[in-house]
Amino acid sequence: MEEEYTRRKQQRPASASKTSIATVILLLVINTLVLCLLLFLNVQAESKQDEKLNSIEQQVKQLDQRTSVQAESYGEAEKNVPEKESSVSTSTTTESSSSTNTVESSNQTEDTHSSSEVAQHQTAEPTATTYTVQAGDTLSVIAEKNKLSLQDLMTKNNLTDSTVYIGQVLSLQ
Repeated sequence: MEEEYTRRKQQRPASASKTSIATVILLLVINTLVLCLLLFLNVQAESKQDEKLNSIEQQVKQLDQRTSVQAESYGEAEKNVPEKESSVSTSTTTESSSSTNTVESSNQTEDTHSSSEVAQHQTAEPTATTYTVQAGDTLSVIAEKNKLSLQDLMTKNNLTDSTVYIGQVLSLQ
């Protein structure tokens, strides 16, 4: 057996084992360098993502501040604007006074009937043609309040999605 070992050892060149060992070591070094490079690139990408995330968070905070300032100024502006009678309620009042004059000249039963009609005219609210979006409003709630379907409201205002902004004026007709 020993003779066979020495015979095989003599047949195999000595440089082949040294070359294969050097090749394996070289591959290990290259593999280590590539892994280090990938780790470095990964750390850089994470830091860039963190920077982008921080930038986006700052932009969101700025938008929140602007929105709250606009909402506050919008609320103050609403408080300072005196309410004026709409033309519909003015005409209703005119109709009611003329109806009352007519009723006074007629008999008592007609007077009672006309008074109830006048009360009904005065309680009827005029339909609005526009709506200004306020804090907490959603497009579906606005549509429901104004007896419209969500799709109709979106179509009338050329909206592609249901996002609305505070102070945005929507057409209801």
